[in-house]
Amino acid sequence: EAEGYTLDAEDDLRIVDLSQVDFDKLKCAFKNNRKNTVTESLVGAIESKIEQLVALNRTRIDYMAKFQEMIDEYNRDACNKDTFFENLLRFVKDLSDEEKRALKENLTEEELTVFDLLTKPEVKLNSKETNEVRRIARDLLRALKEEKLVLDWRKHMQSRATVKICIEE
Repeated sequence: EAEGYTLDAEDDLRIVDLSQVDFDKLKCAFKNNRKNTVTESLVGAIESKIEQLVALNRTRIDYMAKFQEMIDEYNRDACNKDTFFENLLRFVKDLSDEEKRALKENLTEEELTVFDLLTKPEVKLNSKETNEVRRIARDLLRALKEEKLVLDWRKHMQSRATVKICIEE
């Protein structure tokens, strides 16, 4: 009877959480002629992380477009595997920075989403204005949650109208 295929701990390149990735180990595996395997596992991890980030905050959709552009460039043979791998590593760093941005802005993920919606397209704000937008994002989210977002609010025209008026105010 045949036994199942097993991987040693050193050979296990399945990546789930980008923050837990040992990039030195990944680079070493890449240099040891496992370029396709390492690159594909990194691409898969990045795809799942981007989907997670976009699900939390739709304003992050530009990361998905940038990632797709990198893949298209590689598929057109505009860059080699080494360059593509280095681009992926830089992109992972950008994703990690974006993931930590809520903490840096001193906001929850929901508040950051509202903050991003209020400041998109990119608006030049000084620190006082930024703090004011943060406060507004917090207040708006609190008001929506406490008063306006009732069960099935999207199904009723009056509920949708009260949410819209709250946002506009």
